[in-house]
Amino acid sequence: MKSSINSKIFNTILPLVGAALMFSCSKQEANNSYEVYAPVDSLTATFTATPVPGSDTKFVVTNTTKGECVGTYWNLDQGAGYAGGKVSDTVFFPLAGTYSITMQAADKRGRLYTAPPVKVTTTANDPRYLLKGGQMRTGDDAFWSRFDQSAPNGVWVLAGGNYTVTGNPKNSGIYQAVQLVAGKKYNISITSAATSYNSTWGEVWIGKNQPVNGSDYGAAAPAAGNATTQTPTFVSWASSTTAFTSGTKTSTFTPTTAGTYYFTIKVGTGSSFSSIAISNVSLYSDN
Repeated sequence: MKSSINSKIFNTILPLVGAALMFSCSKQEANNSYEVYAPVDSLTATFTATPVPGSDTKFVVTNTTKGECVGTYWNLDQGAGYAGGKVSDTVFFPLAGTYSITMQAADKRGRLYTAPPVKVTTTANDPRYLLKGGQMRTGDDAFWSRFDQSAPNGVWVLAGGNYTVTGNPKNSGIYQAVQLVAGKKYNISITSAATSYNSTWGEVWIGKNQPVNGSDYGAAAPAAGNATTQTPTFVSWASSTTAFTSGTKTSTFTPTTAGTYYFTIKVGTGSSFSSIAISNVSLYSDN
């Protein structure tokens, strides 16, 4: 009896299994091509960048790509690379300069299409940002003055978004004058990369004395500028050779009196270093 029942169950299930297998194979074969289920055309990525009326530092960027675009990635030429963003957004460029904005559009497969760049130009810093030429772009060296304590002098070269110093100077620096308000807090940020350095230092100073050739800068600066408490040391003195270090240092500075101060970046060595590259320097207030 069991054999007869099992035979009937087997005869009933087998055609259903066969039909299911035939359906499954058919679907699997069709699924070898994504286009069978969801055709996707190649995208031609495009976007616009329009100045915000009344503002020199803000632009509205809009992804105008036709077709099934499911993702937008913006590169605002400010050192951060591509980042996911809105289809339309207002972007801010606090420092004067020309920026090459690029955008990538993603289709539903995750494939990225890059739009031709659009250049925008800002002619003035946002009032909260005091330094000129802090991004170390071509021509930004015109905003910085130079000084050397003594021979050997520093060799400063501006290229590739960095102001790079070589030459193993005793103390060599760049500086510019800024107007500060008493009691107001200012934010400092500086990015640097040092290679193969020994007994070397890199410091930011803010003082009322103007740097001059033939003198170190720091000891002569008043208490309003101090490299160890209120402004960052971006390359720490090392007694043994260090192959490479890089990073961004931040700090705050609050002057006790108003007036003209000198934002100074100083590099020196008691031994040697291969190079120190400085970029993305800023001094700004929150309001």
